[in-house]
Amino acid sequence: MVSGSSLTSTPSTSLLKDELDIVIPTIRNLDFLEMWRPFFQPYHLIIVQDGDPNRTIRVPDGFDYELYNRNDINRILGPKAACISFKDSACRCFGYMISKKKYIFTIDDDCFVAKDPSGEEINALEQHIKNLLSPSTPFFFNTLYDPYREGADFVRGYPFSLREGVQTAVSHGLWLNIPDYDAPTQLVKPLERNKRYVDAVLTVPRGTLFPMCGMNLAFNRELIGPAMYFGLMGDGQPIGRYDDMWAGWCMKVICDHLGLGVKTGLPYIWHSKASNPFVNLKKEYKGIYWQEELIPFFQTAVLPNECTTVQNCYLELSKQVKTKLGKVDDYFNKLADAMATWIQAWDELNPSENPGSTAAGKPNGAAKASSPFAATINLSMENLTASEIAGFGVGALLLCATIAAPRVDAFISASQRRSLDMCKRCGNLRMIACSQCKGIGSVRKGGTFGFRALEAIYESLEDRNLSFSGHFEAVCNYGLPDISIVKQFTTSLLCARKQPNTRKSSDLCQILSALCNVHCFGCGIVRQHPQCELMV
Repeated sequence: MVSGSSLTSTPSTSLLKDELDIVIPTIRNLDFLEMWRPFFQPYHLIIVQDGDPNRTIRVPDGFDYELYNRNDINRILGPKAACISFKDSACRCFGYMISKKKYIFTIDDDCFVAKDPSGEEINALEQHIKNLLSPSTPFFFNTLYDPYREGADFVRGYPFSLREGVQTAVSHGLWLNIPDYDAPTQLVKPLERNKRYVDAVLTVPRGTLFPMCGMNLAFNRELIGPAMYFGLMGDGQPIGRYDDMWAGWCMKVICDHLGLGVKTGLPYIWHSKASNPFVNLKKEYKGIYWQEELIPFFQTAVLPNECTTVQNCYLELSKQVKTKLGKVDDYFNKLADAMATWIQAWDELNPSENPGSTAAGKPNGAAKASSPFAATINLSMENLTASEIAGFGVGALLLCATIAAPRVDAFISASQRRSLDMCKRCGNLRMIACSQCKGIGSVRKGGTFGFRALEAIYESLEDRNLSFSGHFEAVCNYGLPDISIVKQFTTSLLCARKQPNTRKSSDLCQILSALCNVHCFGCGIVRQHPQCELMV
């Protein structure tokens, strides 16, 4: 491994400069970095050298970087290095694995700085960061594209219950000049260039696949990193140029399952060099044929509710690849094995992110021991009738259901996120205003039953002993039952999970299942909460 460090001062205003790595796969000197210097120099680079490890790659002075070649990969991963492709840009995913930062931006070495229609140079990295730090809206399409961008908003008819959105896991950028075409299209349109600059970002809807391109891509490594495996491609493999698309299909299925968002559109880069279409056709031809089997597979892939971590989801997907796609070609059996090896290698290099041993799992890290929510669910079981629980009102039920979800608690501690509003499936554990009794369902700024609110509520529980009328107004005022009652309900819920056949468990499950058809206990009206599935 070769390391270098910056000899110049770096701008203090660079976004997330201590939380983001730039990953670059290459076989050549990185002169292209000179054009990117104003934007990339403050950040740490991870360079993954493909091809001959004895060749020296020149990196311009002034950049902070680590360079890994094939010898380094073999040394670090040992036998598991076989899962990292050779002589293919898919080798870049080693950089994702070795990084210790929260965010990753990856770019190809033939991509330069693009200009917007006004002639201004585009800071692609800055736009990716903005995409990742703003929510996504995968459950309902906003016709004005990204409602969180300046000058945009949700259009008339967009459900208020979905406007908080979900966390964005992936930001997929585009390219001007040389389009990212397959070989047959390249051969038919050899002179075609993309000159259209569309000033838009949109969320890829849930249940919709897309062809992810790895040349201009950013993602939240803590949220989705283990799913960003670029497969077995290149040297010794029957297929190439499907590495990023394979990763994209796997990633999208898992994001849909975990309630995470994917954005595409801005930023643009300038793709400078067209690859040889005849060489590309040789790499792609089996993929073009197999794709007619691959797409239906991913469109119909279903992950079980027990898969609550990215690692668990990916391992389950690898099993389905072997079972269903192994019949198409033996290559997919090898790919499925490599997917499992990738997860093993990821967990070995990132031990703090290993999923927990509990059934619920830990999505991207271990829960911090000091979490009051984790402590609460360990209390002993006390008797509590379903009618007593119902009397608490829906706000208390939502609080208890949230506390009792180890997966949600793990989300809190895994990455110390600023805002966690995640339901177990849709990311929208929130109250809905009742039009009949005029109760307002906002528990936190923005109308979401968020974890910042939960932290504040938990700290003040012992100082409050408000009667819970069941109307939403009490929830808005953070009116909650005595902490002992919350503890009782929480442990009752855990008992219900373990003993689903008992009468008490049946009553509890019935009550909890109503959480997604949110009751106003003031008037009895049931308000449907779209796309939400609480697993009891």
